[in-house]
Amino acid sequence: MSLSFIIAISALFTIIAKLIKQPPIIAYLIVGVLVGPVFLNLVNSESLNQGLIQTFARIGVAFLLFIVGLHLDFRILKEIGKTYIFAGVLEIIIVGFFGGLIGFFLGFDIISSVYLGLIIAFSSTVVVVKILSDKKQIETLHGRMSLGILIIQDIIAAIFLILLPFIVDFNGNNNFILKEILIAAFIIFGIFIFANLVFKKIMNYLAKSQEALFLFGIAWALAIATIFFELGFSLEIGALIAGMSLASSRYSYDLSGKMKPL
Repeated sequence: MSLSFIIAISALFTIIAKLIKQPPIIAYLIVGVLVGPVFLNLVNSESLNQGLIQTFARIGVAFLLFIVGLHLDFRILKEIGKTYIFAGVLEIIIVGFFGGLIGFFLGFDIISSVYLGLIIAFSSTVVVVKILSDKKQIETLHGRMSLGILIIQDIIAAIFLILLPFIVDFNGNNNFILKEILIAAFIIFGIFIFANLVFKKIMNYLAKSQEALFLFGIAWALAIATIFFELGFSLEIGALIAGMSLASSRYSYDLSGKMKPL
């Protein structure tokens, strides 16, 4: 019942967002606040649907990071130039510093203030790209500049997300954190090699069927996410790596477009 109501109210707010020319993700965020503990409290410890809803939520975040990973082609760094790299890094440093400073003055400790600064510093690529696309401004000068800075932000954010589990679990054991990083690096390297050697021919074949390409994207994202989860890493980071491993494919944007509605 709760899940049905959440989907229904999401559809309603998405229509409203469309009428006022706003991206659907804003409607989803508003619905999340409405159905959360602040208002309707449909997702709580006593709800029979809590486990199901939480599962859907984690899968949704995994797919979102998979889509972000599909746009993180490291070869793009050569195309966007040093100016965008400098601007992206400078934006993160300046905004992150002042965001952390605000958190510190609000009473947060140092670690929490740093997290707050980083959260404020990173923009939402999905929202910005959607807005630029709707306004047909992606090919404009400011559109290309925005996309260049967003790509730099996403790459830096991906590095932080990969390292975050190790930082959280770090208890002063240098050998432990080094071992975990080496294991993660070995797995990531293996995934990239496998994707580059095997998937080029397979994706050429799958692209002949839109449904096959779509199902392949879902299967690959969930498979790598599950592997990472079973090995003690973050499920969401596994999905991000799955997307990054396919970013160099010529079908990455087609796959991203099909995954976004899901």
